[in-house]
Amino acid sequence: MSAPRHRCDDGDIRREHRALMAQYASVQERCSLQLRQQAAEIERLRTQMLRLRAEVIVRTTMLAWSCEEWGGEVSDFEALEADLRDADLVICQTGCISHGAYWLVEDHCRRTGKRCVQIGQADEPRVFQWLLQVP
Repeated sequence: MSAPRHRCDDGDIRREHRALMAQYASVQERCSLQLRQQAAEIERLRTQMLRLRAEVIVRTTMLAWSCEEWGGEVSDFEALEADLRDADLVICQTGCISHGAYWLVEDHCRRTGKRCVQIGQADEPRVFQWLLQVP
């Protein structure tokens, strides 16, 4: 018995070629779309990175200015930051700290979600009464 022979004519080859080219075009379109999406995502991330770098520069500059205004050394600021980290509640008495230290305390409370109570000299008795009532 001999193996059957398949006859392939020009029409079969053309149809097969058209089918392959259609598949190739579909794959090419998908790859092109993915490359455009990737380029847009890279641009979005670059923009975000630039914005975040600017925020870090501004925050670092404000921190340096605050330390200078506070009149303390960086180690003093680190001690303040450590005290704030350990605190459950921050009481900030106006007139007792510099403007820079006030902003450092405010920023810490905002970042950590800690409660910050600001009082003046005349408010002291009322605040202590309030603290006695807090569970």
